[in-house]
Amino acid sequence: MFAERSTLVLLAALGVLVHLTAEGPVQRRRHPGLIVAGDKGQNAEAPLRDARAFAYAQQDPDASGPCPPHSELLDRDESDASGAFAFEVDEGRRSYYAYYCANGFQSRGEWSRNDADAPAQPEPVRLWPNEANGPPAAPAALRAIKRVFDYAATTLRQVHTETYEFALGGADPNDAQVLRLLARRPSGGPTLRLGPPPTTAPDVLRILDNAAGHLQYYWRVAPVPFTNALEQMPVEESIAVNWLRERPRRPVLRVAN
Repeated sequence: MFAERSTLVLLAALGVLVHLTAEGPVQRRRHPGLIVAGDKGQNAEAPLRDARAFAYAQQDPDASGPCPPHSELLDRDESDASGAFAFEVDEGRRSYYAYYCANGFQSRGEWSRNDADAPAQPEPVRLWPNEANGPPAAPAALRAIKRVFDYAATTLRQVHTETYEFALGGADPNDAQVLRLLARRPSGGPTLRLGPPPTTAPDVLRILDNAAGHLQYYWRVAPVPFTNALEQMPVEESIAVNWLRERPRRPVLRVAN
């Protein structure tokens, strides 16, 4: 009897061991990011230190406050002196909701893809200061828009001509107009790229997704200085800004497991 029980216990233990070994450790994907001050920086980004970054499974539409929690925290980090941070998310998830906060700045959230090598969105994370919501901030707002366009143009220059032409041919006419504007834009100085170079037509459209996300955030938290800044821009650029800040976001970035 004792031998039978010992055998059963041993088999049960082995069963648990086999189960754990078969499943193996949970694989996680790393997503680096960079948090910067949106109102500063001419030819270089102005990093924010000690900004807080959170990765959630779901967005809570009722969340409120300066840095509200959302649903099911997956990971969190704080930016270092260079503004850098990183998330690690279980590879089984298709996407996650990233939320960013910093003292003295307006918080923001963004859906991010959990693809291998995909940086945290947006690229980079631009935060706008709380005290800048007024007409005197129009020069800073104009500079912030320029930085968004510079980053998009720099990223677009990494795209092969064939990929660019293919994306252009299948794009919405308004998207195509913005892409042509970015393709003609002169270099705005060195810009740090966090992810791999764009290689597909969807990657090209994600350049516009990224730019649109920044502009929509800016107009949401500081409409006065950005509306004033828009009046000082060339007509073609102001048309592009107006399209991007009203542009629908592609649903692939909204779906989470």
